[in-house]
Amino acid sequence: MKFELRRKPEPKAPVVERLGVSIEEAARMLSVSERTIRELTSKGKLACKKIGRRVIYSVEVLKTFLHDDDRNSFGQNGVEQ
Repeated sequence: MKFELRRKPEPKAPVVERLGVSIEEAARMLSVSERTIRELTSKGKLACKKIGRRVIYSVEVLKTFLHDDDRNSFGQNGVEQ
């Protein structure tokens, strides 16, 4: 008779919702260049947080920026005015 040892499957680690992203990820999320993100930040139109040497953009701030009609007014042809 042959016995086989079976291990219990290890529980999967819970998925952690990210609160902040790097400048590269922020640019990808908004479909713009990193330079555009830097310009928006320097003009005060896009808030960020500096933690050590890293610059972090809040996911919620990015969503709000994208959907906020007061900050982003686009004309009929889709170009920012």
